[in-house]
Order: sequence, then C-alpha cells, then structure tokens
Amino acid sequence: MTAPLPFTLVTGMPRSATTVVGRLLALPAGVVTLHEPLNGDAGLRMVSGYFDYIDRPDDPRATSRIDATVTQIKGLRGLRFKSGLFQNDIGLRGAAKRITGGRIINTWRRARLDPFKPHVIWKDPFAAFMTGHLARVHGIGAVITLRNPWATAASFKRMGWGMDLSQVRAATQGMERYGVPEAALAPPKSDHVGNAAAMWVMLYAKVLADLDARGPDDAPLVLLDLDRAIAAPVSVYKGLYATFDLPWSARTAAHIAVTYAPKTSQPRDTPKAARAHDVSRDPTSFNTYWKKLLSAEEAARVTAMAGPLWDEIRARLQVGAT
Repeated sequence: MTAPLPFTLVTGMPRSATTVVGRLLALPAGVVTLHEPLNGDAGLRMVSGYFDYIDRPDDPRATSRIDATVTQIKGLRGLRFKSGLFQNDIGLRGAAKRITGGRIINTWRRARLDPFKPHVIWKDPFAAFMTGHLARVHGIGAVITLRNPWATAASFKRMGWGMDLSQVRAATQGMERYGVPEAALAPPKSDHVGNAAAMWVMLYAKVLADLDARGPDDAPLVLLDLDRAIAAPVSVYKGLYATFDLPWSARTAAHIAVTYAPKTSQPRDTPKAARAHDVSRDPTSFNTYWKKLLSAEEAARVTAMAGPLWDEIRARLQVGAT
C-alpha cells in the first residue's frame, strides 16, 4: 500500500496572499501544488458553495463529510471537478478552459501524475474553517495568512467582491467577546467593505479557537503575519520551510527575495482595479494602500467590527503565542 503524501495547507482570508505564499512554498523540485479544490465555483463537484466545509464539533454529519472529502483529496484520486469556468471566463479564455480545464483541475492533474512528489502544498482559503480538525485528525499542518482587516476590505472593494455568509455564520459562536452584534455578521454581497470585515472577524476568531485547542500531537499551525513576511521575506520563509520539512536552498531564497522586491523603478502603490494579482505594484504597499481606497466612514466601520480582534491577534503575535 502506498504511504500517504505529506500535505501542508495554505489558507486564510480570501485576498490575503494565499496564492503567492502557496507558490513560494512549492518552489523546491518535487513539491507540487493543489489549487483550491474547495472553491465553490470551480472546485470539486461535491462542493456546493464557498466555505461549504466548516468544522462543527456538535455536528457529526459535518465532521463525517469533511473527513470523507479530505481523505479523497489526500489520495489525489477519484476527484471530480467542475468545469473550472468562472463568470468572467468569456471569449477565447473561456473556450480554452473548456478544452484544457482551469487552474484548479490542472494542478490536480500535475500533482496526480508527478511520480516524484514528496510533498503537496494545498492552497485553499476555503478550508480556513477547519484547520484545527485537519491538524488533529488528518495530520495536515497549515500556514494561515494574516492580512489586516482594512487592507482586506479595500481589496474586496477594489475587486467588487462579496460572498454569501449564511454558511459561515455557523462558526460565529463567541463573537460577542469582540463586540460584534449578530446582526452585523450578515452584510449583503453588495456591501463589499462590510462583507469583508464580517468574514474577517468570523474567520480569524475560528482560527484563534483552533490555535488555542491545538494539542501536542497535532500537525503545526502557523499564523503568518504578512507584515513580517514583507519586511523580512527570506528569514520568514526559511522558518516556514523548516517547520513543514521542505528542502531549503540558496536558489529558493533568491527567488523569494525577488518576489518581494519591486518589479519596476517606479512601482505603483495601488494595484490596478479588478486585477486580482498585479505584479507591477509595490509589494511593500500590500497592507497600506487601503488608506487611499477606503473612505473615512468605511475605515471606521472596519475598525468598529474588526479592530478588537485585530488588537488581540497582534498582541498574541508579539508575545509569540501563535
């Protein structure tokens, strides 16, 4: 019987650099990437929506469903994917995806067929509500990216994003400790800033609960402060490589350093509108450009909802609790 492959999950709030972190952890030869099998639009056929999988200890059916799906993902076999098409995949791009499939199914194909894969980097923000369960039951450690709530909300506003949070609210127990009323956790998709702030609070409150409940035999869970990653990328990633037993090299270090360096002599501090990943912008502005995009009223709304939890997380990071 073939031994199971080691998996490391890269997750966190959508728009919190899970793509770039996942890519940089998969640099060594033989390490393969599995991109967002839990994506509600283009992932596995069994996934009915975004954040469809939420760890609920009081719901055995939810736990059983998580375990069955994760077991299939870990085996890299028998997975059936949707077409891979998003709503904006039209014209030639849409036609090409219909023939070859999208990024999600193609990363699965490469991972399944690679005969030398020693490690799988599973990049998936939609697994963020079950990191503790994965570490405890399935031996899957996680890097959980942390971007401040104002930058996250500005990114949702820039992209015109919003998500149905009805399923996510099942994981909102204890929000009152952060001063967040229940009614505030259901902003419509059209309220991009409020939607992002509500999701940010629910997601990272669950992450903190998972970190607090982690046992000595659980796989590692690392909350990755993106401010630190931007300020000292090589040392931060070298630590991640060591934690998750990935092979480190001078070539990897150089690639990471280049990734976080400005790509032009005059990089923009604000990314282009509606472009998910703008490589020509200044990477150091990733967590600060929100000041130009959010109005004073929008910034105040984010502060009111997410500020207390953000302060708690920052305090814990400073003392090394996470």
